[in-house]
Amino acid sequence: MRIDLFNGQSYIELVDFAAMGNRRGKYRGDWAVVDGARVSFGRKASEFPFERNRKLAQDIWDASDASPISQFIVQFRVRMPIHIALEWFLFPFAEYNEISGRYTKVISEMERCFVPPDFPDDLAGFLRSDFEQSQRMYKSLYDPRKFEAGEKQVAKELARAVLLYSFSTEFIFAVSLRKLAHFMMFFGANPNFTEINEAFLVFIREYAPIFAGRFEPYWSKITAQKSSLAEPSEIMFACEETGILDDNFSALKLLKVIGSDKELAQTIRFSRGYQGSTEEVIRKLLRGCRRDDLPPELSEIGLRLAIRCPVYVFRQMYRHKRAAWYGLREITDHFYIPQQWRAQTKGSRYVFEQFNQRENTALTQAFNEYVEERRNRYGEFLLKGIPPKYAERFLPYCFYVQVLRNSDGIELFNFLNLRCDWHAQEEHRRYAMKIAEIFAEQFPILFQTWYKEYWTGESDAIDSLYK
Repeated sequence: MRIDLFNGQSYIELVDFAAMGNRRGKYRGDWAVVDGARVSFGRKASEFPFERNRKLAQDIWDASDASPISQFIVQFRVRMPIHIALEWFLFPFAEYNEISGRYTKVISEMERCFVPPDFPDDLAGFLRSDFEQSQRMYKSLYDPRKFEAGEKQVAKELARAVLLYSFSTEFIFAVSLRKLAHFMMFFGANPNFTEINEAFLVFIREYAPIFAGRFEPYWSKITAQKSSLAEPSEIMFACEETGILDDNFSALKLLKVIGSDKELAQTIRFSRGYQGSTEEVIRKLLRGCRRDDLPPELSEIGLRLAIRCPVYVFRQMYRHKRAAWYGLREITDHFYIPQQWRAQTKGSRYVFEQFNQRENTALTQAFNEYVEERRNRYGEFLLKGIPPKYAERFLPYCFYVQVLRNSDGIELFNFLNLRCDWHAQEEHRRYAMKIAEIFAEQFPILFQTWYKEYWTGESDAIDSLYK
C-alpha cells in the first residue's frame, strides 16, 4: 500500500508488517492485538468467535495504553521534505534508517526539489530556478565525472551544505500500532503533519479496522484540544572566541549531570552483589560488554546538553535514537562557513585529502558569496511579506539549529564509541569529542572503564583524554 502526499512529491509506502501468527486478511492488525491479550490466558484469537474478538479489541483500545496494541509492527518507506523530516525524527518511539548525503548525491537531483502545494505559482517558479542554481553550486564542489577523472573534489558530506532547505529525504520508519497512534497524537496540532496523519489513518482503517473505529472518534478531539507550541526559547551559551567548529557560533552547554560514579557503583552493588571499590564494581559490570550488550545499570547516569550546530550536523546526530531530542529551533540568521575543506578520496568514504591554503581560501570565498546571496534572497522575501515558513525553503542547508539532548550511559557508550572514531564526519566528531571531555570530567572512573573495556575506535584525542 502506498499513499502519495503533497501533490505527489512525497509518499508513505507500507513495505512490511509483522502480525502475531503471521495472520492475513482485513483484521490482521486487530487479531494480532487480540492474540497479545489472549495469551495471558494461554488462548488464541482463533479459538473465539468474531464478535468476542471484536469486543476484546475495542476494550483494549478503551484501556488506552494497553501493551497488546504493540503486537502489530509495521515498516514504511517514506519520502519527505527535509524540513518535515527533521521534526519527524524528534519522535523517539520508532526506528529509522535514512539516506545519507555522505554516500550518495541523489538528494541534489532536481526531482527531489520539494515545492509546498500552497506555494503561489511565481514563488514556485523562483524555488525551482534557485534549486537549479544550488545544483550547479553543488556540482562545482563535487562532480562525479571530474572526480573519476582524478580532479580533487570537495567531500560530498560538505558539498550538500549548498543545497536549498527544500530537498526531499528518504527513510525507513518502523513502528508498532501503539506507537503509530502516539505519533499521530504527538503531531496532532502540527499543520505540517495533517496530510501525513490522514495517510496513516487510511492505513489503520485498512489493516486494523476495529482499532480504527475506536480511534477515529477520539482523533478529532485530540487535534482540537492540542494547541500548536510556540518556538522554543533561545538558549544562552557561554561566549567563546572560538567555537567547536573554529567559528564564533558553534557551541555546546552542559545543563545537568544525572548520577555519579559513586551512585552507579552503589546501584551495581544492590543489583549484582559485586563487592569492592567504585572502580572495581564498575569494571566487573562492564567487562566483556560490546555494542548493544550493555547492562541496564548504565541508564542510572546521564548528561543533559544544549547543542548549537549546523543543521546538516544535527542530521547526523539525531540518528542516535536512544537519546531524547527536543526543543529544536532554527537559527536562520547564522550559517556555517567551512574554513578547512576536505576532498573526497577514491576507494574510501571515510578518508579525505586536504586542500592547500590557496584552494581553501578560494572555496571559502565562493561558498561565503553563495551563502550571502541566499541570505539576501531570504531577506527580500521577508520584506515582501512572504511568511518565514515559505522563505526558509530558499535557505542553504548550513544554517544553525539549537536542540536539547538527554542521554543515559548506554547511549553515551555507543555514541562516543562511534562518533569519536576517525570514520565519523569531522564536524560531528568535534561535538562528540567535547561530549567525551564532559563525560571524562563528570564520570572519571566510568570514562576510564569505558576506554579500557568498551572503546573500539581509533582517535589520538580520546587516547590523550584517557592519559
